[in-house]
Amino acid sequence: MSITRQTLWAARVGKSGKAMPSLAGLPPTTEAFYENVKRAHIQAFTWKHALDADPPDLDTCDYGWRKDEVSNNILPITIASNVALAPLNVLKMI
Repeated sequence: MSITRQTLWAARVGKSGKAMPSLAGLPPTTEAFYENVKRAHIQAFTWKHALDADPPDLDTCDYGWRKDEVSNNILPITIASNVALAPLNVLKMI
């Protein structure tokens, strides 16, 4: 996914000498895609077992969510904390 994202970005920037393309129009990075798949998995699991009397217990923190102790909410993990938000060469351009 990340290679496709970078290739698509380069193709769009190279073709038009105009404004940069919208970041929202690019495919997700591999890491962001992985987190999204984990959240989709737990959502499908929850729906599948919604009518069960005793559904299996899953820890949401293992499936793309993190617990915020201050607000006592769960928040989605959009990208892992140890992953750069963009390749180094892109960050230097910005």
